[in-house]
Amino acid sequence: MNQWFNVGTTNFNLVPPHAQMVKGVNGTGVNTPARRIEALPNFLQLGAFGDPSDEFKQVLSGGTYVPTSRNLIGRTLADADGDGWTDSFWFAAPSSSDRSTRQLVAVRI
Repeated sequence: MNQWFNVGTTNFNLVPPHAQMVKGVNGTGVNTPARRIEALPNFLQLGAFGDPSDEFKQVLSGGTYVPTSRNLIGRTLADADGDGWTDSFWFAAPSSSDRSTRQLVAVRI
């Protein structure tokens, strides 16, 4: 879990925004409202976090652009069967047809 959330971060002392939301912690990794999460929750209704188009948007907040809630959830959790509920995680595919392209897959069994 920690390896997944550290991908792409430049400051390893801070928890990335998508990890904060999913894990229930603040930017320094401290659990928010007395809640400790050992396993990642993965059954969220995507519609509660905005429209599908919000998954690719960022909003202006305090002079900087920040990702929407839907964007943060969509970076980690996937809806593999298209029913509107997250049911899997994104994984790097074990192989790719092109060396310059990294493919991500979401698997639901």
